[in-house]
Amino acid sequence: MHIVTTHKGTDFDALASIVAPNLLDPGIVTVLPGSLNPNVRAFLSLHKDLFGFCTSEEIDLDKMDKLTVVDINRWDRLDGFDRLKKNRHLKIALFDRHDNQGDIEDPKVQFAAYEIPIKNLIPNPTPITDGWKILITETILCCTSKESLISIEPIVL
Repeated sequence: MHIVTTHKGTDFDALASIVAPNLLDPGIVTVLPGSLNPNVRAFLSLHKDLFGFCTSEEIDLDKMDKLTVVDINRWDRLDGFDRLKKNRHLKIALFDRHDNQGDIEDPKVQFAAYEIPIKNLIPNPTPITDGWKILITETILCCTSKESLISIEPIVL
């Protein structure tokens, strides 16, 4: 089983980054941490049914063979994955843009997490749903201007 997850206190770039891999491989299990940024919590209260999330308590970690971690590089910032730290058979892919020293080891790091799936999608266009359009817009707004669709009048896409 291939799982993708991100840090506790999930913000919009982290949320978009754990949802994006499902466009490349719908079989990936997306694990959402229990702790969310308030704007992300508000967004998901309206749109959670558009994305297939589960929690770390809902999955069998023993069946996991690959873990993709986005937007963070420290085990202590992940929710419910502590025991995997010593699993030497687990394949780990790490996508993080932060310069701080982490303890999750993967030599292929260094892009903004949301850039990776976009680069991979260019040769293979995948239909983008309305939920995706909203999430992408919200992510860009929050990461560039600190504004949010959550506080703006509803829009029709």
